[in-house]
Amino acid sequence: MVSKVIPVWACPELKSDDLDKSEKFNVMSACENEVLSTLMSSRTLDGDGFTLIVLDESTPREMGQILHSILTVESQKELLFSEKKHFIVSLSSKEAWRRNLLDSYRKELYWDPAKLVQIDITVGGAILDLDIISSTEQTGFKTFKLLEDKLGERLAQDGVEASIEVTSITGALFTYMHDYNPREYLQEDYPLEPGNEQWEAQKPFGRKTVVQFDKGEGQESLDSQGFVSLIDSVLKKSDLYQFEVYTDVGDGVVILSDGESGSVIASWDGRNHVDLNIYMHDDTEFEIKQFLDEFTKLTKNQLNMGLRDDFPRGTGRVMNFRADLTYEGFDSIYELLPYVDLD
Repeated sequence: MVSKVIPVWACPELKSDDLDKSEKFNVMSACENEVLSTLMSSRTLDGDGFTLIVLDESTPREMGQILHSILTVESQKELLFSEKKHFIVSLSSKEAWRRNLLDSYRKELYWDPAKLVQIDITVGGAILDLDIISSTEQTGFKTFKLLEDKLGERLAQDGVEASIEVTSITGALFTYMHDYNPREYLQEDYPLEPGNEQWEAQKPFGRKTVVQFDKGEGQESLDSQGFVSLIDSVLKKSDLYQFEVYTDVGDGVVILSDGESGSVIASWDGRNHVDLNIYMHDDTEFEIKQFLDEFTKLTKNQLNMGLRDDFPRGTGRVMNFRADLTYEGFDSIYELLPYVDLD
């Protein structure tokens, strides 16, 4: 709630273009003294200081320089601003000096919870910059997201087509804590039972592998017939129950296959990208390695692998492959016992 507003007008002498450097300096100094006097006289001795300074769209750059000069004097800043919290807000049409001013002041504040928030507002084709300096712990990411939503709702109520987006939040350094002695947690400080129960409950059934390929540079592009022939050739040694081809999904091809060893879903986007979604009942690396080696061989380096992810599949919130579960409990890990059968 705003209880009092103190207007600070731009000094008219600043608008003169006929001043040399010396005269300009004298005018700026006189204006700074006038602004500082206005602010100091408006701040009561028993008050908590100002909590908000607003630079409206008409504020000239020279007034920004004067404000910066005032705020960089520590004693003046402490007298003028609330000790608990204060804000500086600027609204303009893409004037770089404003963001530079507020970012410079953020660096003057130096320590957390100082933040510079940049919000882009587009109204009917006009682009506005709303910049906010915040120096209170009570404002965080959630607060600024809420501000973004409230501004959008308010403009929508007025029938204005607008977009509001928080584009940047820049913080400051965390306060240094002298003689900081953090507690170091040991393994026995954490409950082991939930992990042990999950370890014992999981039952891996197979391996899911997701692979992405892209056309190599200078290589010929695939076509629908070539892609189907490629997948058919890779799977020709498999005992298949199902092999279906769909060409009515976008510009490319989707192939679904199911067999004794597992299933494959292969898709081509009609241009340069291929996805393989493979499930093998054998969750060791042996069969999937054979499959991908055969696929790579048949593509003749026409496709380059860009991504591969392997996951265990099963029940009981499975997180491990069968080979991982051959550990004889946690004690075997600590004792560095092998997890493979050496016989």
